Amino acid sequence: MSAATSKSAGGFKKELGWFSLLAMSLGTVIGSGWLLLPSVVASNAGPASLISWVIAGVIMLIVCMVYAELGAAWPAAGAVALYPRLSHGSFTGHIAGWAAFVSYVIIPSAEAVAVTRYAAAYVPEFTNASQHLTGLGMLFAIAILAALGLLNYVGVKYLAIFQNWMTSLKYAPILLFVVGGAFLLFKPENFSAFGGFAPYGASGVFLGTSSTVFAYVGFRQALDFGAEAKNPGRDIPIALFGTLILAMITYFLIALVFVGGIDWSHLSQFGVTKGDWHSLSRLPAPLYNILIAGGLGVIGFLIFLDGIVSPNGPNATNIGSVPRVLYTMAENKSMPSIFLQMNERLGTPGWGLFICFLIEVGFLLLSGGGYGALISSINVAFMVAYAMGPVANGGLRIIAPDTKRPYRVPLNSVVSPLAFVLASLLLFWSKWPLTGETLGVLFVGVLIYIGYGLAGRVDLKTIRYGLWLITYLLVMALLSFLGDSHFGGIGVLPFGWDFLVVVVVCLILYYWGVRQSVDFDRDMGSRAESDARVRQDAVLRARDERHR
Repeated sequence: MSAATSKSAGGFKKELGWFSLLAMSLGTVIGSGWLLLPSVVASNAGPASLISWVIAGVIMLIVCMVYAELGAAWPAAGAVALYPRLSHGSFTGHIAGWAAFVSYVIIPSAEAVAVTRYAAAYVPEFTNASQHLTGLGMLFAIAILAALGLLNYVGVKYLAIFQNWMTSLKYAPILLFVVGGAFLLFKPENFSAFGGFAPYGASGVFLGTSSTVFAYVGFRQALDFGAEAKNPGRDIPIALFGTLILAMITYFLIALVFVGGIDWSHLSQFGVTKGDWHSLSRLPAPLYNILIAGGLGVIGFLIFLDGIVSPNGPNATNIGSVPRVLYTMAENKSMPSIFLQMNERLGTPGWGLFICFLIEVGFLLLSGGGYGALISSINVAFMVAYAMGPVANGGLRIIAPDTKRPYRVPLNSVVSPLAFVLASLLLFWSKWPLTGETLGVLFVGVLIYIGYGLAGRVDLKTIRYGLWLITYLLVMALLSFLGDSHFGGIGVLPFGWDFLVVVVVCLILYYWGVRQSVDFDRDMGSRAESDARVRQDAVLRARDERHR
């Protein structure tokens, strides 16, 4: 097979089957999240963190249904930036890409911090007393980012092999933790003795739910590498649904054993106070600390090794996703054309990888190597990016009805608005002022687009079809500010009523957004139908070449 015939229209090589796509997505979902997030979620919700993981998993599964339809019909590199562009035009596609980029580019830094924090269990010079990275720790994290960037550069085939192994191997220590912890450490009284099952009430459960987002959002990897899928119509939905179902089961079991395995008295050396669930956030390497405190040193050492090795698998995929989103934005002419440059021999975006590496190092330095600060910003930006998909799907069902959809969302008239509302609730639960700060960063994307418009690169007229999105960002920031104090607001909207207001407002915005998609198609003409045919024809040609 020649290099030319194995490539998609954009120059990416079609070398990924369903297992590789599943491994990329699942490996990212079960990345550093399983090593650090159980303590973060439990610190917000207590034992009810079990419910938090389930609620978030179900929400993301509903959102996933929408993206499975979009990904199967329009496979593309950095695809989450493509769908809103097809449904609402250049401006909305740019903001979707900007939101995805803001969240994506922070993830590699957060994963590198997680690896370095676990390594600090044996090299304490890597972290300081507040669990931020020292200068030496920063150098170690930067070396990780550089090595994984080089892996991406040499080709997606090698990236897939690396991720396949990392995903497969990481389930061995997970199984040891779940089985060993359940039989040797489990204390049923932890679920009732310290404030009851839900010591912080319903608000704690929802805060815990928002904390899980960083783990579950990894399902998107099968979408972002869609241009390199051999059979996207079949394999992307399999990878998306398989990822979330397996992840829900995995995280529930890990959270169950983590809460049941807490030995409060032996964790005091890390600043944990008996019965104070909030103090669990101080654990530097939560699962490792739990096992060592319980006397399971052998399993603890294996978890320590996994904490250093396995997160590099998903992080390699994360690093590859960032330039692919910028590639799609550059196709939209709302990012510099340098991000369109591909290494012809390797089929990889070399300059995009290098520039993104510099940005990732910048975020690492700005955050001071703090894990919590990085993932909190990621969650809000991701929810904005994901909220656009259901509106795009609702619009594309109307303006591109004849497009071949290998997977179709059942009861889409219910599922798409529901997915939009649920993604918005996850955003709301992320707490003010973080919601306002991150949404403010997303508004920078509006200014960038206007700048490109004034330079004549993009069409400023498409802003009118994204007015629903501008309104959405402003309204969500306002509702977050006015919301209940449990979520950082000033309490104008009391607990319960704030949720109701979010639901009603978001339903109005959803249907307005779909209406603006129809207006865009009528006034400017969507190319969604032709775009789908071009991409599907490219898949068929590549498949025919492989079978010759």
